[in-house]
Amino acid sequence: MPGLKKSIFTILACLLLLPLSCTAIGKSPPVLSQEQWFRTWFRGTEVGHQHNLTREVSGNTVTVIKNQMTFSIRGKTFELRSAYQYVELPDGQPLSFNYQGQRAMAGNINSEGVIKNNKLHLKIKTRQGVREEIVDCPETLKFPHAIEKLYQVNNRHPETKFSYHQFVPSISKIVGVTVKMTGKEKVKTMDQELDLNKYLIISNGDTTFEWRDEQGKLFKTREPRMDLVNILVDKDTALASARPDIWRFMQVASIDTRLPRARQINSALFKLEFPDKKLLAGIPWEIDNRQKIKYDKNGGFLLRISKINLPEKRKILSRPVTDKSMSDYLTSNKYLESDDPEIISLARKIVGDEKDSLKAATKLGLWVSRNMKKGDNPGFETAKKALQDLTGDCSEHAVLVAALARAAGIPSKTSFGIVYDKGGFFVHMWAQVYVGQWVTIDATITNPHAQINVGPTHIALNTSSLKDVNNLSELMKAADKFNGQLKLKLIEYELDGQTKKPAKNP
Repeated sequence: MPGLKKSIFTILACLLLLPLSCTAIGKSPPVLSQEQWFRTWFRGTEVGHQHNLTREVSGNTVTVIKNQMTFSIRGKTFELRSAYQYVELPDGQPLSFNYQGQRAMAGNINSEGVIKNNKLHLKIKTRQGVREEIVDCPETLKFPHAIEKLYQVNNRHPETKFSYHQFVPSISKIVGVTVKMTGKEKVKTMDQELDLNKYLIISNGDTTFEWRDEQGKLFKTREPRMDLVNILVDKDTALASARPDIWRFMQVASIDTRLPRARQINSALFKLEFPDKKLLAGIPWEIDNRQKIKYDKNGGFLLRISKINLPEKRKILSRPVTDKSMSDYLTSNKYLESDDPEIISLARKIVGDEKDSLKAATKLGLWVSRNMKKGDNPGFETAKKALQDLTGDCSEHAVLVAALARAAGIPSKTSFGIVYDKGGFFVHMWAQVYVGQWVTIDATITNPHAQINVGPTHIALNTSSLKDVNNLSELMKAADKFNGQLKLKLIEYELDGQTKKPAKNP
């Protein structure tokens, strides 16, 4: 189904990178100083490896970190690569870095930076163009080799704390890092069990654990949010082929029973179960007017989702809509280029003289559904690019519908959430248009009646006009946090005018 790979590629976004050569620095022969190989596990399954290489070149310390992950999804193989290169003086002073890859679902990126006079001079090349900027460098900015030295001098006492700053090329930001030693823990690696220092690292709102020896050598990392683990192994083990089918990992939420005639269900009541109730409470469940949240007598979360059945004799909202309060939903932006001449021309051609916003929006959704070929796209394209290619998954369908609607004078926005398919819920994206009230248009659905005003098959976790949004994957963080652990229990549903209880699974 369209958009399923968005979830897995977002979770693994830090590894969606291209290979980078490290032979271009200096003229003298390199001296190997340290090499490490790690095996990578994702949710308990081996998916790839990481290779760390630190060497001396022309008196400087060069660190190269490469990642590779190979897996299949329903028989289709994906190979994801990454590489970072950092250059430091022997005393740990950062000099430069080079990075090539794919920033979290935002397409290919090539960034490089040079530090001069406490300023980081950045050059970032993406599919949107080349951007240069100068960023102030804090005195505590560290690159990998200097970071390892920090661990060497901060490993004597439990509860030891230290902090520094690091530049993260994949998000083009300098972030603060806080490290706390939490004690000793035994770790199995390369057929031996070691008593290692365990550290808690907090950076950019995320938590990571690392296990190192007294010399600061890294043996294991674990990122709980993504359930991503790296363990030190030998080279042959690291390079051993691993191509697991990770289809099951792509499910954001499970459901205790199948939804009968799912798209025809008018309303459904679900009980939500998740280990972290505080996280559940922080999700804006009522951000979509189809969704209402309430609590049972035990404080459990109950979510009711209903179709919005527009009355036959409704009040017609004529286009173009000129309401100033809707300006964010009518204005062109980075992802929705509704002022593009080709998009404007196509919108006019599709809607013709139709003044009814709902009827015009319906025509736009049907045109995208019938003319855009469904296909995998590991990134998020803009509406203009989606129109040029006329191939894409849920995100390309959504942005093109939203941009065409704005070009036709109809307010629009995009919704990010999960959609029911084949017995589970998977990450998805769709458009919404304002026709007197907000209604959904999911152009990945070919049935003209089913794509308007969807019901319990679609659960919105976020909506956005996409104004000032630099990376669409930022809006999918709620789905990432569930990490496949969200469970839905169907309490009741309305179908054919009757309220029914779900049949028990055999």
